[in-house]
Amino acid sequence: MPTIRANDTWIRFEQKGEPGWPTVVLVHGEKSSADAQWLDTGWVERLSAAKRRSVRFDLRGHGRSERRRGTVNDSLDVFLGDLEEILRYANARSVDLFGWGLGAEIGLELVKRKPGRVRSLVVGGLAANAGELAKLPVPSFVIPETGAAASQPPFDAVLEFLDGVERSR
Repeated sequence: MPTIRANDTWIRFEQKGEPGWPTVVLVHGEKSSADAQWLDTGWVERLSAAKRRSVRFDLRGHGRSERRRGTVNDSLDVFLGDLEEILRYANARSVDLFGWGLGAEIGLELVKRKPGRVRSLVVGGLAANAGELAKLPVPSFVIPETGAAASQPPFDAVLEFLDGVERSR
């Protein structure tokens, strides 16, 4: 498994797809991992079948990424720094970002701080205020808070949204 050094911490990440395909960065939720949230649920394969490159990583202190003892591991600023290093390493200048739970919070914060890095935002597992999302400078899609989202992911709806974003560019 590839790892990179981000802010003095080893971060485990994976990419799938061709470099020329639109990039979707997948950011998992708290107490999860990139594989559990995105690979095991079929998202990586569905994105690849739709000719989208996926970049997924384990947040520091999660999955197979390092957890540094005696340091702050879970602030938005630290997670954002790690995400920006992943984007740099993956040579992903402008991405579609799909975040779940904590990953959605990180995505929202990235859009607010650096909107030019994010083409669109897909969020799930977040009690987001629809008014707040409507004010974002990028198109956004919210996966409704239902138990069915985990057992039957809305692949088609998300892919249709991403296709629409691609066509509008």
